Amino acid sequence: MEQENRNRGGSHAAKVSKKRIIRTSVLVAAVLAIVISLGFLIAFVVDIITPPDPDQPDRPPVGPDNSKVQNGDGDNKQDGEEKNDPPDTQDSTLKEDFYTFLVAGTSDNANTDTLMLGAVNTKTLECNIISIPRDSMYDTVSKIKRINGAYGFSYTETYKKNYGEDAPRGMEAVCEAVRSITGVYPQYYCLVKMDGFIEIVDDIGGVQFNVPVDMYHPDLDPDFHIDLKAGDQLLDGKKALMLVRYRSYAMSDFERMNMQKQFFVTVLQQVKERFGVKNAGKIVSTLADNIKTNMPVEDMLWFYNNVLTKMNLSEDIRFYTLPYTGTGKYQGQDYVYIDEAAALELLNKTVNPFTTPLTEADVNILDLKD
Repeated sequence: MEQENRNRGGSHAAKVSKKRIIRTSVLVAAVLAIVISLGFLIAFVVDIITPPDPDQPDRPPVGPDNSKVQNGDGDNKQDGEEKNDPPDTQDSTLKEDFYTFLVAGTSDNANTDTLMLGAVNTKTLECNIISIPRDSMYDTVSKIKRINGAYGFSYTETYKKNYGEDAPRGMEAVCEAVRSITGVYPQYYCLVKMDGFIEIVDDIGGVQFNVPVDMYHPDLDPDFHIDLKAGDQLLDGKKALMLVRYRSYAMSDFERMNMQKQFFVTVLQQVKERFGVKNAGKIVSTLADNIKTNMPVEDMLWFYNNVLTKMNLSEDIRFYTLPYTGTGKYQGQDYVYIDEAAALELLNKTVNPFTTPLTEADVNILDLKD
């Protein structure tokens, strides 16, 4: 009997021991899960509260051998001709809490219909954005020297032949083109393509906007057909694209740029109202899926939560147009000619990321005319 009790006791102890082991294992697993979850949460919070690295990226070379190329026939300048080596501005002292960016839009994957160079001070919340006319002349070996063609030209054989196999392509080439006329190589860039633009607007629930005039432009391609009535209305993605692409104004591209500015602020305002800190991830995810950008998702979240949500969009964002002396033709092509002195004054007042002023040595402004 005593032996039986001892056996029962041993059996019971074994059962208790197994139960304790199971309970302990479950507890340990739960603790580990909590610790891991906290780890991810801490990492996420750190990303949210830690500002992005303000360093400017290294700039790609301006052109073949860093030479100033103006002849447009795809050949470098001959030995002994004037060179224009770009200044080493990326080594200059950067302003604190100051970030630069470039927003571009394309409907044909070749030309950028929209180019906006901006800068934001994350302490003062001041944001300045400069629209660059799409027909602005810039220094390139391409026969067509409009800056809106820099994106598509960077994928051609002529570009590869003259600039080298490792030369920047796509948005990196656009950033370099922008740097050549402004002295600023944007830290961040964002390219929105037509399909992505439509999806972004649809995903945020459309944009309430007052269309100022009837907009009509027939096109055999339905993707480029524009038919939009004037009036305050909720624009879905396709109608919003019609709005920003419409060009038949009295002043053509310049009025179009003003319309794009108004739409840009309206979108930001409505995103700010509809998406708070708790659901910021949804809009950031939509953006990440529909744009080409070098901005990490954690940086998007940081700017959204620490800058955009705190801004008074009607007061803190200011829009400008890069100053120009006029328009003209070169080799049968239409161009907008940048006013170097006025442009430098505006750039230094608004988007210059360096503690020292940009000067004529930092830019490469062409003024070629027939």
